[in-house]
Amino acid sequence: MKKDYKQINNIAFEGGGVRGIAHGGAWSVFEDIGISSQITNVAGTSAGSIVALLVALQYTASEIKDILFNLDFSKFEEDGSYLRILTKYGYYKTNFALSFIEGLISKKFGDTKITFEDLKNNNNPNLYVFSTSLTTNSVYEFSFDKTPSILLSTAVLASMSIPFFFEASNIDGNIYVDGGLTFNYSILFFNSSDPDFEKTIGFAFAESTDTPEEIVSKDPLKYDHLVKYLKRFWHSVENAQSAAWYEDLQIKKNTIIIETNGIKSTDFTLSDEQKLLLYNNGISAAKSYLE
Repeated sequence: MKKDYKQINNIAFEGGGVRGIAHGGAWSVFEDIGISSQITNVAGTSAGSIVALLVALQYTASEIKDILFNLDFSKFEEDGSYLRILTKYGYYKTNFALSFIEGLISKKFGDTKITFEDLKNNNNPNLYVFSTSLTTNSVYEFSFDKTPSILLSTAVLASMSIPFFFEASNIDGNIYVDGGLTFNYSILFFNSSDPDFEKTIGFAFAESTDTPEEIVSKDPLKYDHLVKYLKRFWHSVENAQSAAWYEDLQIKKNTIIIETNGIKSTDFTLSDEQKLLLYNNGISAAKSYLE
C-alpha cells in the first residue's frame, strides 16, 4: 500500500558532503507534489544539515538548486595547515563555510545572528541539527528544545566539521565535530517504532559498490598523503554508518535512496556535469519512490 504523502510532516537528510546536491533534486520532487507546505520538522547531519537549514528557512526548490549549483565547493578546502591539526584539530579553516552558512540565513532574515528560538518564533519548521561532542563523547542535538539560544550558523558549522579535515568547533568551551561521526542519518531521530514514523521521509545515499580491490586500484593510499588519508578515513566512517541503518527495514522503507555514481563526499572539485548528475539522480530516486 502506498504511503499517504499528505500525512508527511517530518523529513531528514543524511550527511554526504558534496553529494548533498542530490538532496536538492529529490526535495524538488516533493515540493512539486505540495509536501513542502506541510513539513513541521526538518532534521539533518553534516551536509544534510545545510539542506535541512535551507528547507527550514523556506527556500524554494528552485532557490536551493541555484545555491548548490553556484557553490564553489573547492573553497571549503581553505588554507590547509599541518599546524592547525595540532592547535584546532583540523587541516582546513572554516571561515568560508561559516560565511556561506551565514549568507543563507541573512538572505531570509536580514541578519546572520539568528537562533533556534528566532526560527521558532518566525513560525518556520522546527530544525534539528546533529553534531558529535568530543567533550562528552556523544551525539549532540541542536534544536529549539535543547539549544534555543544557539545560533543556527554555529550549529550547522559544528555538524559539518569533518574530524581532522576541518577545524573542530569550540562552543562555550566544548569541542564539536561532524555529526556524521556518530549520527550521520538523522531519520533515526524520529523513532522508527513509533506509529507516527509513517509521517517521516528520509533522503539518503546508496552504499558504495566499489570492491576493496577496485578502491586500491583506482586510488592507492600510501604514506605522505595527509589529505587523501583524511578523506579515506571519513569515507570509512560514512560506509560504516550506512551499513548500520541499511539493516533496519522500517527505516529503509521510509528512505529515498539516491545513487552517487562513485562520487565521494569529499570530492570538492566537482564539475558542473557531476553536479547535474547528482541533482538528477535525486530527482529520479524521489520519482521512483513515489511511483
